[in-house]
Amino acid sequence: MSALTIRPLNTGLIRPPGSLYYYETLFGVYNPPAFMEGTPCFTFLVEGGDRLLLVDTGISNPEHARQYHRSSSSWPGDLTIIDQLKRIGYKPEDIGYVILTHLHWDHCFFMDRFTNARFFAHPEEIAFSRDPLPMYYLPYEHPITGLKPPYDGIKFETVTQGDEIIPGVSILETPGHCPGHITVCVNTQSGEYLCVGDAIMHMDNIKEVKEMHYSVSPPGRYINLIDCYRNIEMLKKRAKSPDYLLAAHDEGLLERIKNTPVFR
Repeated sequence: MSALTIRPLNTGLIRPPGSLYYYETLFGVYNPPAFMEGTPCFTFLVEGGDRLLLVDTGISNPEHARQYHRSSSSWPGDLTIIDQLKRIGYKPEDIGYVILTHLHWDHCFFMDRFTNARFFAHPEEIAFSRDPLPMYYLPYEHPITGLKPPYDGIKFETVTQGDEIIPGVSILETPGHCPGHITVCVNTQSGEYLCVGDAIMHMDNIKEVKEMHYSVSPPGRYINLIDCYRNIEMLKKRAKSPDYLLAAHDEGLLERIKNTPVFR
C-alpha cells in the first residue's frame, strides 16, 4: 500500500472569462457568466515520500495578477504558496521535488524560493515557453512583455511519458492546453489521483454533450484541440471516479478540502 497523500493548496483566486473554460458557448450548450468569479489556483503537495513533492507552485501575489494579467479578483495576500506552506508547518526550502504541469504564470510563480528542489517539466513545454506564439507571450511572461519569467534561471530536469519521479509518482503526457502539458499520477492507499493541471480546466469538461455527440466537452482555450479532446477522454476513462481528477482550477475542491484537507 502506498503511504503517499495529497494536500491541495489554493494559492489565489482569479477571474477568467467564462469562454476560456467552455468550448460550446457558441451553440448555447453552456452559458457561463462573462467572467468566472473566485476561480482557485491549486497546487498539490505530496507527502509520505523520501522528500516533499509539489505539483506546480501556483499563482503570483494579487497585485501582480491585477497589474499584468487583468485578473481583477481580490483575495487575501496570504494565499501564496509560501504562506500556504507556512500554515502547515513547512517552508519552500523543505520541498525536494517540484513538477510543473506547464509553465503558464498562474502555475509556476515563486519558483526561486524553492532553493533545495529539483524541478521537472516536459522538454516541449520548456522549449515553447522560450519561443511561444505572440498570443502566448503574456501567459509565459516572456521577456518581450517586459516581465521576468518565474522560471528564469531555473535548471530543469526533463520528463516524458511514464517517467517516475519517486516511487508512486509518475508522468502522463497530456498536451492540448499547451504543447508540453503533463499530468502527475500519484498512487495513494485509496487509488491513483491524477493532478491534471489545465488538461481539464473545469469539471464540466468531462461531461458528455449528447446533442452534439461529444463524449467530453473541451475548454475554450487550447493550442491543439485534437490533443485536448483525446486527453480529456483518456483522463476521464483512467480515473477511478471524477473525485480522483484534481484540476488546478476546480471550484469544487474549495468545498471538498473544508472537510477533507488531505487525500489518502
